[in-house]
Amino acid sequence: MRTLAMCDNVFDVYNDTLCYPGGNAVNVAVNLSKLGADSHYLGNISLDFYGKYLQYVLDTYKVKYENCKTYENGTTKCCMHSMENGVRNFLRVDLGENFPGFLEIDESDIGYIQSFDAVLSSCNSKMEKEIRKLKEYTGIFVYDFGEKDKYRTEEYFSLVMPYTDIAQFSCSGRTIEECVNFVGNNKISCMTLFTRGDENPVIVYHDSVYEGTITEADVVDPLGAGDGYISALVYSLYQQGYRKESNVSDEVIRNAMRFASEYAAKVCEIDGAISMPVTKE
Repeated sequence: MRTLAMCDNVFDVYNDTLCYPGGNAVNVAVNLSKLGADSHYLGNISLDFYGKYLQYVLDTYKVKYENCKTYENGTTKCCMHSMENGVRNFLRVDLGENFPGFLEIDESDIGYIQSFDAVLSSCNSKMEKEIRKLKEYTGIFVYDFGEKDKYRTEEYFSLVMPYTDIAQFSCSGRTIEECVNFVGNNKISCMTLFTRGDENPVIVYHDSVYEGTITEADVVDPLGAGDGYISALVYSLYQQGYRKESNVSDEVIRNAMRFASEYAAKVCEIDGAISMPVTKE
C-alpha cells in the first residue's frame, strides 16, 4: 500500500528547549510507515534547525519525502508552550522570519499524487482551495476536519467534501445521536469518523452507525491518538479490500475500528505523537 500524507509540519516547543516533531501530516506519515505502508510525505520543509531534524525523523521512520519543496533560508512553524508539573500551557505560534507557507499543488505534484493508493490531509494543512486540483484522483482521499467550528461551515465543506472519501472530526462530548444528526444536517455522504476523546469513536456511513471501542493503555501521552486512529483505520480498510466508491461490509468496518483502537492505544504509550524529541541548545 502506497500512502501520501500532506502537508503540514510543526514542532511543539516546551520551555524554549524541548522540541517535539509533528503536525497531522507528519504524524500520519510516520504512523502509516510503522503500520507497514510504503509511506510518503509531501510538504514544504525549511532547512533550519527544525527542518533538518524533521528530515532525520522521517528518515528514521522510513518515510520518503522525495517531492518535498525545501527552503534553504526558511523557518519552521513552532507552537510554543510552557510545561509545569506535567501540564502543557500553550503560549503562541512562532513562524519565524521566513516561513514558506503551506503547500500549493502544481502540475508535477498532480501526477505524483495520482500514484498513491491513499492520500491523507487535514484542515491544519491550510490547503482547502488546493483540494479541487485532485478531482481526478482515483485513490482514497481522507481529510481530517479537526475540532474547530471554522472548518465546519457550508463554504468550507463545499471546497473539500466533494473530493473526500473518508472524513474525520474530533468531537469530544458529542453524543452518537448528535454525530448522526451532524452528518444528516450537513448532507455528508462519505464515510465519516468521529473521535470523541475518552468516549467510543463512531463511524456514520450511508444509513449505518458503528460504535467502536477504546483499547486500554498505559497512557504516557494521548497526543496524536486521533492521528494514529485514522492512520490505522485507513490501513486496515485498504488491506481488507476497500477502495474509492467500493461497497464495504459491516464486518470490514468493525474489524478496521478494532484494529485502529488497538493501534491508537500504542500511540498513547509513547512520549509525544511520534516521540523523538530533540533538545535545542
